[in-house]
Amino acid sequence: MFPDYKDIFNARGIDYHQAMMEYPLARQLEFKNIISISDLEDNQTVGDLPSGGCYLNNFVKKKVKTISVETSVEFARNAKESENNLTITCEDISKIPLLSETLDRAISLAGSHHLPSQPAFYREVHRLLKPGGLFCLADVREGSGVDGFLNVFVDRYNSMGHQGEFLNQNTTIELEAAGFEILYASPIPYTWNFNSVEEMAYFCKRLFYIDRATEQQVIEAIEQYLGYQVSENQCRMNWELFFFKALKKE
Repeated sequence: MFPDYKDIFNARGIDYHQAMMEYPLARQLEFKNIISISDLEDNQTVGDLPSGGCYLNNFVKKKVKTISVETSVEFARNAKESENNLTITCEDISKIPLLSETLDRAISLAGSHHLPSQPAFYREVHRLLKPGGLFCLADVREGSGVDGFLNVFVDRYNSMGHQGEFLNQNTTIELEAAGFEILYASPIPYTWNFNSVEEMAYFCKRLFYIDRATEQQVIEAIEQYLGYQVSENQCRMNWELFFFKALKKE
């Protein structure tokens, strides 16, 4: 198993990106949830940390400047720079080459579980935020069905393995130790949406690099750990992340 985020996604980021490009709206509710709790306003500077391919920017409706920070060269290669989106690649997500108090908002969506040190990352986010700025963090909750799907099934059938360090009872303590006040902390259930069960299985195989299982095995694992519902021309796969909104005090 590769040790951290950078090595993991340098190796399999191309498959992850391919899944996201073929089904760009599959995880739409996930991005909308993190944006919703972020209270974005026009003209803010928003950090996407780590950006995981810079997909967040596709769902932001406000006129903000996004700084997408990556340690994976493969992910950064797929990023789309524009007037309102700057991409930064660095070696260590806990040592980002930006001045202190640069950001109005910091968003971290589903990437922190592969970082070498979550507390060090939280301290760096605190440094980068302006006083009164918000850190919005969402990732897998330890002990959840998503945890089982990733750290049991994907770990077994991904040739690189998968052992994420998920959010748990210590996360609040670590965020407060970094200087944050917790404003919101709760799991949010939602669905990843597809046109068919086959699309769901294909997407998950590519996104999670499940190279040692058939699509039928993927479907059976989704049913076991997550559950899904099929209606006319739609397949909705259950998913959940734990969301934090944390304030850097004035």
